[in-house]
Amino acid sequence: MNEIKPTYETQDALENKPIIIIQASFFSSFFSNPENFVDLYKFCSNKDLDPATIEYLKLDSPLLTRHMANDVAFITADDRLIILVEHSSSNNPNMPQRFLLYYAEYIRIWLSKNDIELSGTKKVKIPTPEFYVAYTGLKKFNEKNLTFEPNEYIKIKADFLDMKYEKLQNKDVNNAVAGYTFFIETYYNEIFKGKSREEAFITAQKETKKRGYLSDIIDKEEFMLAYKPIIDIEADMMQGGLEAGIEIGMGRGMGIGMEKGMEKGIGIGRKEGIGIGAIRMLFELTKPNLDDLKNVARKYNLSDKQLASIISALEDSFKKDKGPNYKLPSEISRFCIAQRNEMMKEKSQKPSPSIEKSPVKKRGDDGR
Repeated sequence: MNEIKPTYETQDALENKPIIIIQASFFSSFFSNPENFVDLYKFCSNKDLDPATIEYLKLDSPLLTRHMANDVAFITADDRLIILVEHSSSNNPNMPQRFLLYYAEYIRIWLSKNDIELSGTKKVKIPTPEFYVAYTGLKKFNEKNLTFEPNEYIKIKADFLDMKYEKLQNKDVNNAVAGYTFFIETYYNEIFKGKSREEAFITAQKETKKRGYLSDIIDKEEFMLAYKPIIDIEADMMQGGLEAGIEIGMGRGMGIGMEKGMEKGIGIGRKEGIGIGAIRMLFELTKPNLDDLKNVARKYNLSDKQLASIISALEDSFKKDKGPNYKLPSEISRFCIAQRNEMMKEKSQKPSPSIEKSPVKKRGDDGR
């Protein structure tokens, strides 16, 4: 397999392609419990709610597809407020538009349920909406809110919140958001260290229990059935990793012809792209040591030289996101330098291609 060089194709793939999608139904299942949702609402709004005063709203609507279903919503018992929270692992600027559709459909259902008509002369008061996006993606996102304002009559604003464990202010053992993020992030850490899904789940369950999180449900069979992530992480990584790999492969194949380059590049880039995704996730979610990185590289059949090239490309990406002073851990930096020196040594020892000169014809050689 060819060496991966930190080219613009690699850099673009690292910076712009989604690497992994956390299963939205896991988020929905967990926070559809009112006791858990009040902690999520506190995280989003810094306001308190009594779980006894809210009702879960399930949006079973023929007007919305499964790709356009709100993750979790509650309405207050006095019909004062509808709270919609959407989970996102990518930077989606269209969340306000989606919320507009969700809210309109919720109100349609609410009017029907309460036998309220809008055709009368009496003004109808409908529940006020609040929109929140719980972001768990990798790429740094500086937006604090997203706004959709197509004209002077419509303005939809959604608060955008970075929901990662290290950034939580409340890490109390009884806090549902802390328990959820700790479990999920621990699970993914283990996946990207090369563990199977079953092994990752067992480790995440054990570490979450050790911290005291989710103590009321984590040992119950319902948790195993309802909350255990059952998606194939590699299949999700394939979606983003394959796109990244295709770009890398196509870029590399340009020199041997577009058609041939695509065919060969997709095959090579597919595996490399997934490996890039796994290694990036390991850096994002943990402080990896060299052994962790080598284990992941072996899982995706990447050589030490390829691993060093990927890390070098990631370092440039992280400097853009985290600032120019970002540095790799010293052990990993030494490894990259050693591999780079080895590659330069091998290159210098390769004989230069000789250029065969055509013999100079002398006058008379052609018989004249």
